[in-house]
Amino acid sequence: DGREFDGFDEFRQQLAQKPLPQARNFAEKLLVYGTGTLLSFSDRDEIDRLIVAAEENHYGIRTILDEVVTSSLFLMK
Repeated sequence: DGREFDGFDEFRQQLAQKPLPQARNFAEKLLVYGTGTLLSFSDRDEIDRLIVAAEENHYGIRTILDEVVTSSLFLMK
């Protein structure tokens, strides 16, 4: 987003302020790796549902992983 930072610690603090993009990217990469297929535009709604569910648990990795492996995207592709 164009914000400047000085060093890794400041960069990490800026990333921590907006966890949604990292959680979404993590879920997408898990789905691509787990299914072996690329995601399409039509998969966006299911990914949004995963992220909303993970938000309730502060985007915890276990929650994201659980949501991914129980999602219809993972089970049907």
